[in-house]
Amino acid sequence: FKIWFTGAAFVVIMMLYHALHRLLNFWFLRLDHTDENARLFVSTLRSILKYATIAATLIIGLNLLGLLNPLQRIMSFPIFQLGDTIVTFWLIVMAVLTLLAIFSVSRLAQSYFDYKLYPSFGIDPGLGYALNTLFKFIVFGIGFLIALNILGINLRFFLVFAGAIGIGVGLGLQNMAANVISGFTIIFGGKIRKGDWIEVGSMLGEVTDIYLRATKVRTRDNIEYL
Repeated sequence: FKIWFTGAAFVVIMMLYHALHRLLNFWFLRLDHTDENARLFVSTLRSILKYATIAATLIIGLNLLGLLNPLQRIMSFPIFQLGDTIVTFWLIVMAVLTLLAIFSVSRLAQSYFDYKLYPSFGIDPGLGYALNTLFKFIVFGIGFLIALNILGINLRFFLVFAGAIGIGVGLGLQNMAANVISGFTIIFGGKIRKGDWIEVGSMLGEVTDIYLRATKVRTRDNIEYL
């Protein structure tokens, strides 16, 4: 009975996957293929659909076969200890999967903002890029706190650990910290935005990406500089 139910669940999942995939392809054919934001949004949807199908197939299949709980017990061996908290391999896997899920949803939201929301409100690409960057860091911070909660790590211990990292940054990583602060200044200062054309020395190019430690510029000859 377990094998038959597992096979039936697999067939149902595959039918749902192909139906949603076909619907997504049909919708993509009606979009403007020259719109890079639309292509990125559809590509992100396809990736999320594929990985969600794989995860659902594994979880449902193992659960129907009665292997999910034994697998959890096997993977619940301790890896290290932080204060009074014992971190197991199973908790690390769950925290990583949670971070990946939050990161995927964040990518989907950012691509939807670029494709639909920002053009509707008349927000230019440069300001949209800055807003997406702020949104990405906020979501990543929330996801990091959720992962710590899954691991059962006390936030007081994390604050002590963050203080130690701050001392290390102050002593040995001053240049990197200065670049990161400069990256935030460029992104949110509004002086230089994605899509602007800038000239540095004899090099003229378009700003394609602004990272925390570097800015990527592409020239008319399709040569990229950092």
